[in-house]
Amino acid sequence: YRQDQYHRDLAFSDDGKRLFYLGAHTRAIHEYGLSTAWDLSTARHVDSFSIKSDVSNPYGFVLAADGRKIFVLDRGTLYEYTLGTAFDLNRAPMSLANFDARSITIQ
Repeated sequence: YRQDQYHRDLAFSDDGKRLFYLGAHTRAIHEYGLSTAWDLSTARHVDSFSIKSDVSNPYGFVLAADGRKIFVLDRGTLYEYTLGTAFDLNRAPMSLANFDARSITIQ
């Protein structure tokens, strides 16, 4: 996938028709549409969402099962992006929250 050569993580929509990956170099989440579910040979770039203003070295991300939230981990801080439409980066995130994961104590 040419949008970024340093892929950190990937996720699929529940129906397998959308692929998302985190590009560490571009500091963006990239979205691909798959014309045939789960078939990477049918993938076409649809959109990208920049997280440059929030993160400096993204480590990984998780897409919520309902497709409405994206969580990105960056140097001990967990960022939560709420999408306007499930599984659709074309709609700008409605909100952003963050949490300092370093404050968690495991007992």
